Amino acid sequence: MEWVFDEGKNVWNLMDGTSIAARIFIKEKPDQKNAFHAKSLISLVYTGGKTFSRLSRKHKEWKAQNRKFHTRAEMERYLEAKKKAVQDYIERI
Repeated sequence: MEWVFDEGKNVWNLMDGTSIAARIFIKEKPDQKNAFHAKSLISLVYTGGKTFSRLSRKHKEWKAQNRKFHTRAEMERYLEAKKKAVQDYIERI
């Protein structure tokens, strides 16, 4: 598994062969207080039993988490930590 950045969509994709196991979307809105946003998504297949059941009942395919940051440096530190954590989590399953 490796992280690949798609500049057109501004997203990091964790590729498992040819499929996408996780994604981290990045947004920048300079006119807001928290100008930088990161949204991480983990595929339903890579979640635990309880989360899998809850998301299946709601007909969702991704587990999502949003974070907002004041500066680009904060967001970059978060992205590095989040990419490592998500990859470790998926590889343990």
